Amino acid sequence: LQMADEYKFSIVAPEQKIENDFYEIGCFNFYKPEDFARDQGETKSVKSMIDHMVTLDSIDESKVFVTGFSAGGIFSATLYANYPDIINGMGVVSGGPYHCATDLISASTCNLVGVNKSPTTWGDYVRNASDFSELIEGDKVIIFHGKGDGWIVYMNAEELQQQWENVGADVYLETFSSGEHLFPIDTLSGCGEPFDRTEDIGRCIVREIVLYLGMD
Repeated sequence: LQMADEYKFSIVAPEQKIENDFYEIGCFNFYKPEDFARDQGETKSVKSMIDHMVTLDSIDESKVFVTGFSAGGIFSATLYANYPDIINGMGVVSGGPYHCATDLISASTCNLVGVNKSPTTWGDYVRNASDFSELIEGDKVIIFHGKGDGWIVYMNAEELQQQWENVGADVYLETFSSGEHLFPIDTLSGCGEPFDRTEDIGRCIVREIVLYLGMD
């Protein structure tokens, strides 16, 4: 919210219902086919929120971006793959590629082990998700991932990078030294507040995403 106030942009912040998440921690269901396809389930629900905000705040439609952390990062890739006609870039922190899982078991494999596929195979998932994948050409994607992340392993960042480069996005991947599955903040500059899913590494990752995507 601090960045939105500073750079004057609107935010849609969807929240998962605990009862809809197998893990009961509020994760989006990026691994369920009924939720990761265009105009279905959670994907359709979040897209309708974006549409409402664009209309409500008269937002420049060329300035709509998605960003997320963990399962929210994977779901950001899901939204972008399905709606490149609406979304113009993406920031992902400790997430993974679109279509890395199709059920709960493969979701655990994706997160904890990683799934290795060719860049073309990853790209085909995006190309097959909508009729508008050519619009991704030249869009910006920025990825941050902790090298020692044990909850969503670092391999996912590399597969995510390959996926979006294969469909023409301009992708920047950077690692940070955290050994935990935590969101980096910088309390000294007032960027983020400590809680159980953050780590103060002295870098304002949110600001870096905002500036890279051109939201300033």
